[in-house]
This record gives sequence, structure tokens and C-alpha cells, in this order.
Amino acid sequence: EDEMIDEAISKKHSITKEAVDIGIQAQAYRTILTHFSQRYPKIPVLDASYTARTAIAFDLMTVNFADLPIMPKLLPPLHLLFKDEKADADD
Repeated sequence: EDEMIDEAISKKHSITKEAVDIGIQAQAYRTILTHFSQRYPKIPVLDASYTARTAIAFDLMTVNFADLPIMPKLLPPLHLLFKDEKADADD
């Protein structure tokens, strides 16, 4: 992901690490990542240290505040669900 920094800067976007770091600096209870480019895997690659405070959402997804505590627990099943797409992106 670090190799995408220049492109992200030129488009005024953030890379995953930047978005998560801002959430940490803001002491956010959860950082929910959205708006992934179609050129990248459906689920962003997250450093293991981020998973306790970070969740992902998809287009048209709604999040109930009561579900915020369990959202990070959804990352491992989502990675399994999209593992074939991640493998295609790695090729």
C-alpha cells in the first residue's frame, strides 16, 4: 500500500494506514473504512494492530450504533469470504 501514497496524494485520497492513524489520533472508538477503489481488493489489507478499532463498510451498508462493538470481529470472516478476490488481486 505504501507505493500508492503518491497516487493517493495526487487524488486527495487517503491510504488505509493514514485513515486508521487519523482515527487513532482522534481517539475514535471505531474507524470505519469505506469507499475502496475498484482497482484494489474488496477488503483492504489491515495491519493486525488495527483490527481492534477498525471496521470496514461497503456501499449502501448501514451501521447501527449498537453493532459498533462487534464490527471488528467481522473482519476475519469477511477475509475468508473474499479470499479468492484477494488472490486474484495478488496475481
